[in-house]
Amino acid sequence: SNRDNSVMQQVQCIDSLEAWQRDRADFDHLAGDYFTRRFAWLSAWWEAYRNDATELCILKVTEGHETIGFFPLFIDRAADAIHLHLLGSGKACSDDIGLYAKSTYERAVAESCIHWLYEAGASGKWDRLILEGVRNDCVAMQELLRSLRNAFEASLFEQIDQPCLIATLKPTLKEYLDSIESSSQRKLLRKIVREEVDAPDTKARIATTLQEAHQDLLHVSDLHRARWVSKGEAGCTASVGFSDFLDRACAKLLEDQQWFSIIIQMKGQLAAGAIGAISANRLS
Repeated sequence: SNRDNSVMQQVQCIDSLEAWQRDRADFDHLAGDYFTRRFAWLSAWWEAYRNDATELCILKVTEGHETIGFFPLFIDRAADAIHLHLLGSGKACSDDIGLYAKSTYERAVAESCIHWLYEAGASGKWDRLILEGVRNDCVAMQELLRSLRNAFEASLFEQIDQPCLIATLKPTLKEYLDSIESSSQRKLLRKIVREEVDAPDTKARIATTLQEAHQDLLHVSDLHRARWVSKGEAGCTASVGFSDFLDRACAKLLEDQQWFSIIIQMKGQLAAGAIGAISANRLS
Protein backbone atom coordinates (compact mmCIF):
# COMPACT_ATOMS: atom_id res chain seq x y z
CA SER A 1 0.00 0.00 0.00
CA ASN A 2 1.17 3.55 -0.77
CA ARG A 3 -0.88 5.06 2.06
CA ASP A 4 0.74 7.43 4.54
CA ASN A 5 -0.70 6.20 7.86
CA SER A 6 0.50 9.34 9.65
CA VAL A 7 -2.10 11.46 7.83
CA MET A 8 -5.33 11.76 9.79
CA GLN A 9 -8.75 11.29 8.22
CA GLN A 10 -11.44 13.91 8.71
CA VAL A 11 -15.20 13.28 8.64
CA GLN A 12 -17.72 15.92 7.61
CA CYS A 13 -21.51 15.49 7.66
CA ILE A 14 -23.18 16.80 4.50
CA ASP A 15 -26.72 17.81 5.48
CA SER A 16 -28.01 19.71 2.44
CA LEU A 17 -28.66 18.90 -1.21
CA GLU A 18 -26.68 21.98 -2.24
CA ALA A 19 -23.56 20.88 -0.36
CA TRP A 20 -23.93 17.35 -1.73
CA GLN A 21 -24.19 18.75 -5.27
CA ARG A 22 -20.78 20.41 -4.82
CA ASP A 23 -19.27 17.00 -4.03
CA ARG A 24 -21.07 15.23 -6.87
CA ALA A 25 -17.95 14.52 -8.97
CA ASP A 26 -16.12 12.81 -6.08
CA PHE A 27 -19.31 11.05 -4.97
CA ASP A 28 -19.98 9.55 -8.42
CA HIS A 29 -16.33 8.62 -8.88
CA LEU A 30 -16.29 6.58 -5.66
CA ALA A 31 -19.78 5.17 -6.37
CA GLY A 32 -18.42 3.34 -9.41
CA ASP A 33 -20.58 1.84 -12.16
CA TYR A 34 -23.61 1.02 -9.99
CA PHE A 35 -26.22 3.59 -10.96
CA THR A 36 -28.22 3.14 -7.73
CA ARG A 37 -25.15 4.41 -5.83
CA ARG A 38 -24.75 7.56 -7.91
CA PHE A 39 -25.92 11.13 -7.30
CA ALA A 40 -28.65 11.12 -9.98
CA TRP A 41 -30.49 8.13 -8.48
CA LEU A 42 -30.00 8.93 -4.79
CA SER A 43 -30.73 12.66 -5.07
CA ALA A 44 -33.97 11.82 -6.92
CA TRP A 45 -34.82 9.38 -4.11
CA TRP A 46 -34.13 12.05 -1.49
CA GLU A 47 -36.18 14.73 -3.26
CA ALA A 48 -39.15 12.37 -3.53
CA TYR A 49 -39.11 10.85 -0.04
CA ARG A 50 -37.76 13.48 2.34
CA ASN A 51 -40.14 15.03 4.83
CA ASP A 52 -40.15 17.20 7.95
CA ALA A 53 -38.97 14.28 10.10
CA THR A 54 -35.94 13.40 7.92
CA GLU A 55 -32.53 14.99 7.51
CA LEU A 56 -29.71 14.30 5.08
CA CYS A 57 -26.60 12.87 6.75
CA ILE A 58 -23.91 11.95 4.21
CA LEU A 59 -20.55 11.32 5.83
CA LYS A 60 -17.65 12.56 3.73
CA VAL A 61 -14.19 11.22 4.63
CA THR A 62 -11.09 13.11 3.56
CA GLU A 63 -7.36 12.60 4.00
CA GLY A 64 -5.51 15.84 3.52
CA HIS A 65 -7.06 17.48 0.45
CA GLU A 66 -8.32 14.18 -1.03
CA THR A 67 -11.80 12.72 -0.63
CA ILE A 68 -11.41 9.00 0.09
CA GLY A 69 -14.93 7.92 1.05
CA PHE A 70 -18.64 8.58 1.57
CA PHE A 71 -21.27 6.96 3.78
CA PRO A 72 -24.70 8.10 2.46
CA LEU A 73 -27.19 8.14 5.34
CA PHE A 74 -30.31 9.99 6.42
CA ILE A 75 -31.83 10.62 9.83
CA ASP A 76 -35.47 9.71 10.53
CA ARG A 77 -37.12 11.20 13.61
CA ALA A 78 -40.63 9.93 12.82
CA ALA A 79 -40.40 7.04 15.30
CA ASP A 80 -39.97 7.27 19.08
CA ALA A 81 -36.24 6.88 18.52
CA ILE A 82 -33.87 8.62 16.10
CA HIS A 83 -32.96 6.18 13.34
CA LEU A 84 -30.11 6.33 10.84
CA HIS A 85 -30.83 4.64 7.50
CA LEU A 86 -28.86 4.14 4.30
CA LEU A 87 -29.86 6.75 1.74
CA GLY A 88 -31.99 5.09 -0.94
CA SER A 89 -32.95 2.08 1.17
CA GLY A 90 -36.31 0.52 1.81
CA LYS A 91 -38.98 2.26 -0.19
CA ALA A 92 -37.71 2.08 -3.75
CA CYS A 93 -35.96 -1.29 -3.97
CA SER A 94 -32.48 0.25 -4.32
CA ASP A 95 -29.65 -2.25 -4.38
CA ASP A 96 -25.87 -1.96 -4.09
CA ILE A 97 -25.97 0.87 -1.56
CA GLY A 98 -23.51 1.16 1.30
CA LEU A 99 -20.10 2.60 2.11
CA TYR A 100 -17.97 4.11 -0.67
CA ALA A 101 -14.19 4.04 -0.34
CA LYS A 102 -11.13 4.53 -2.49
CA SER A 103 -9.28 1.28 -3.14
CA THR A 104 -6.92 0.30 -0.25
CA TYR A 105 -8.63 2.87 2.01
CA GLU A 106 -11.61 0.69 2.94
CA ARG A 107 -10.60 0.05 6.54
CA ALA A 108 -9.54 3.66 7.14
CA VAL A 109 -12.87 4.97 5.81
CA ALA A 110 -14.86 2.41 7.81
CA GLU A 111 -13.04 3.21 11.06
CA SER A 112 -13.42 6.96 10.49
CA CYS A 113 -17.18 6.54 10.03
CA ILE A 114 -17.41 4.34 13.13
CA HIS A 115 -15.63 7.04 15.15
CA TRP A 116 -18.10 9.67 13.90
CA LEU A 117 -21.07 7.38 14.65
CA TYR A 118 -19.80 6.69 18.16
CA GLU A 119 -19.40 10.38 19.00
CA ALA A 120 -22.71 11.32 17.32
CA GLY A 121 -24.52 8.56 19.21
CA ALA A 122 -23.01 9.65 22.52
CA SER A 123 -24.28 13.19 21.92
CA GLY A 124 -27.81 11.99 21.17
CA LYS A 125 -27.85 12.48 17.39
CA TRP A 126 -29.04 8.91 16.74
CA ASP A 127 -30.32 5.88 18.64
CA ARG A 128 -30.35 3.07 16.09
CA LEU A 129 -28.56 2.35 12.79
CA ILE A 130 -30.53 0.22 10.30
CA LEU A 131 -28.82 -1.13 7.19
CA GLU A 132 -30.58 -2.83 4.26
CA GLY A 133 -29.93 -3.36 0.55
CA VAL A 134 -26.16 -3.51 1.04
CA ARG A 135 -23.83 -5.24 -1.38
CA ASN A 136 -22.58 -8.56 -0.06
CA ASP A 137 -19.32 -8.26 -2.01
CA CYS A 138 -18.49 -4.68 -0.99
CA VAL A 139 -15.11 -4.70 0.79
CA ALA A 140 -15.68 -1.31 2.43
CA MET A 141 -19.11 -2.36 3.74
CA GLN A 142 -17.73 -5.60 5.19
CA GLU A 143 -15.05 -3.59 7.00
CA LEU A 144 -17.77 -1.31 8.37
CA LEU A 145 -19.96 -4.22 9.51
CA ARG A 146 -17.01 -5.83 11.28
CA SER A 147 -16.22 -2.56 13.07
CA LEU A 148 -19.90 -1.99 13.94
CA ARG A 149 -20.16 -5.37 15.64
CA ASN A 150 -17.06 -4.59 17.69
CA ALA A 151 -18.08 -1.05 18.61
CA PHE A 152 -21.82 -1.18 19.32
CA GLU A 153 -24.33 -3.28 21.17
CA ALA A 154 -26.63 -5.41 19.03
CA SER A 155 -29.58 -3.26 20.14
CA LEU A 156 -28.05 -0.21 18.45
CA PHE A 157 -27.21 -1.85 15.15
CA GLU A 158 -29.44 -3.88 12.86
CA GLN A 159 -28.50 -5.44 9.51
CA ILE A 160 -31.50 -6.48 7.45
CA ASP A 161 -30.74 -9.41 5.17
CA GLN A 162 -31.76 -8.10 1.77
CA PRO A 163 -29.13 -9.42 -0.63
CA CYS A 164 -28.82 -7.88 -4.06
CA LEU A 165 -29.54 -9.88 -7.17
CA ILE A 166 -26.30 -10.69 -8.97
CA ALA A 167 -26.61 -12.29 -12.40
CA THR A 168 -23.66 -14.10 -13.96
CA LEU A 169 -23.64 -14.30 -17.74
CA LYS A 170 -23.32 -17.78 -19.21
CA PRO A 171 -20.48 -18.56 -21.67
CA THR A 172 -22.91 -19.01 -24.56
CA LEU A 173 -26.35 -17.64 -25.39
CA LYS A 174 -27.83 -21.17 -25.52
CA GLU A 175 -26.63 -21.89 -21.97
CA TYR A 176 -28.14 -18.60 -20.79
CA LEU A 177 -31.52 -19.31 -22.40
CA ASP A 178 -31.53 -22.88 -21.06
CA SER A 179 -30.87 -21.55 -17.53
CA ILE A 180 -34.11 -19.52 -17.48
CA GLU A 181 -36.71 -21.47 -15.52
CA SER A 182 -39.80 -19.81 -16.99
CA SER A 183 -40.73 -21.34 -20.36
CA SER A 184 -42.68 -18.21 -21.35
CA GLN A 185 -39.70 -15.96 -20.61
CA ARG A 186 -37.41 -18.36 -22.46
CA LYS A 187 -39.69 -18.32 -25.50
CA LEU A 188 -39.92 -14.52 -25.48
CA LEU A 189 -36.15 -14.06 -25.18
CA ARG A 190 -35.50 -16.53 -27.98
CA LYS A 191 -37.94 -14.59 -30.15
CA ILE A 192 -36.13 -11.32 -29.41
CA VAL A 193 -32.66 -12.82 -29.90
CA ARG A 194 -33.67 -14.19 -33.29
CA GLU A 195 -34.59 -10.62 -34.30
CA GLU A 196 -38.23 -11.47 -34.76
CA VAL A 197 -39.39 -8.48 -32.71
CA ASP A 198 -40.81 -6.86 -35.85
CA ALA A 199 -43.17 -9.75 -36.37
CA PRO A 200 -46.86 -8.78 -36.25
CA ASP A 201 -47.42 -10.14 -32.73
CA THR A 202 -44.19 -8.95 -31.02
CA LYS A 203 -42.70 -5.46 -30.87
CA ALA A 204 -39.88 -3.99 -28.80
CA ARG A 205 -38.96 -0.33 -28.32
CA ILE A 206 -36.01 1.29 -26.53
CA ALA A 207 -36.76 4.78 -25.20
CA THR A 208 -34.85 7.65 -26.78
CA THR A 209 -36.82 10.62 -25.37
CA LEU A 210 -37.99 11.70 -21.93
CA GLN A 211 -41.61 11.18 -22.98
CA GLU A 212 -40.96 7.59 -24.07
CA ALA A 213 -38.97 6.92 -20.91
CA HIS A 214 -41.82 8.28 -18.78
CA GLN A 215 -44.27 5.97 -20.58
CA ASP A 216 -41.94 3.04 -19.99
CA LEU A 217 -41.81 3.88 -16.28
CA LEU A 218 -45.59 3.70 -16.07
CA HIS A 219 -45.63 0.39 -17.94
CA VAL A 220 -42.95 -1.15 -15.75
CA SER A 221 -44.73 0.10 -12.62
CA ASP A 222 -47.95 -1.54 -13.83
CA LEU A 223 -46.14 -4.82 -14.49
CA HIS A 224 -44.42 -4.66 -11.11
CA ARG A 225 -47.66 -3.91 -9.29
CA ALA A 226 -49.51 -6.72 -11.06
CA ARG A 227 -46.76 -9.18 -10.13
CA TRP A 228 -46.93 -8.31 -6.43
CA VAL A 229 -50.72 -8.18 -6.37
CA SER A 230 -50.77 -11.71 -7.76
CA LYS A 231 -48.76 -12.70 -4.67
CA GLY A 232 -51.08 -10.79 -2.34
CA GLU A 233 -48.55 -8.03 -1.62
CA ALA A 234 -48.28 -4.37 -2.59
CA GLY A 235 -44.63 -4.12 -3.65
CA CYS A 236 -42.58 -0.91 -3.72
CA THR A 237 -44.92 0.79 -6.21
CA ALA A 238 -47.41 1.19 -3.36
CA SER A 239 -45.00 3.53 -1.57
CA VAL A 240 -46.03 7.16 -1.40
CA GLY A 241 -43.82 9.12 -3.77
CA PHE A 242 -42.72 6.16 -5.90
CA SER A 243 -43.92 7.62 -9.22
CA ASP A 244 -42.42 11.00 -8.33
CA PHE A 245 -39.13 9.32 -7.49
CA LEU A 246 -38.96 7.40 -10.78
CA ASP A 247 -39.84 10.50 -12.78
CA ARG A 248 -37.04 12.44 -11.12
CA ALA A 249 -34.54 9.59 -11.51
CA CYS A 250 -35.47 9.15 -15.16
CA ALA A 251 -34.97 12.84 -15.93
CA LYS A 252 -31.62 13.02 -14.13
CA LEU A 253 -30.26 9.84 -15.69
CA LEU A 254 -31.33 11.02 -19.15
CA GLU A 255 -29.44 14.26 -18.53
CA ASP A 256 -26.33 12.13 -17.96
CA GLN A 257 -27.21 9.97 -21.00
CA GLN A 258 -27.37 6.97 -18.68
CA TRP A 259 -31.04 6.00 -18.83
CA PHE A 260 -32.07 2.74 -20.46
CA SER A 261 -35.58 1.37 -20.81
CA ILE A 262 -37.23 -1.16 -23.09
CA ILE A 263 -40.85 -2.22 -23.47
CA ILE A 264 -41.99 -5.42 -25.22
CA GLN A 265 -45.53 -5.99 -26.46
CA MET A 266 -47.00 -9.25 -27.74
CA LYS A 267 -50.27 -9.27 -29.68
CA GLY A 268 -50.90 -5.68 -28.64
CA GLN A 269 -50.53 -6.43 -24.92
CA LEU A 270 -47.76 -5.30 -22.59
CA ALA A 271 -45.58 -8.38 -22.03
CA ALA A 272 -42.34 -7.22 -20.44
CA GLY A 273 -40.33 -4.16 -19.55
CA ALA A 274 -37.05 -3.14 -17.96
CA ILE A 275 -35.49 0.07 -16.72
CA GLY A 276 -31.87 0.72 -15.88
CA ALA A 277 -28.80 2.75 -16.65
CA ILE A 278 -25.82 2.47 -18.95
CA SER A 279 -22.28 3.33 -17.84
CA ALA A 280 -18.95 2.82 -19.54
CA ASN A 281 -18.63 -0.77 -18.34
CA ARG A 282 -22.03 -1.90 -17.16
CA LEU A 283 -25.73 -2.13 -17.95
CA SER A 284 -27.56 -2.09 -14.60
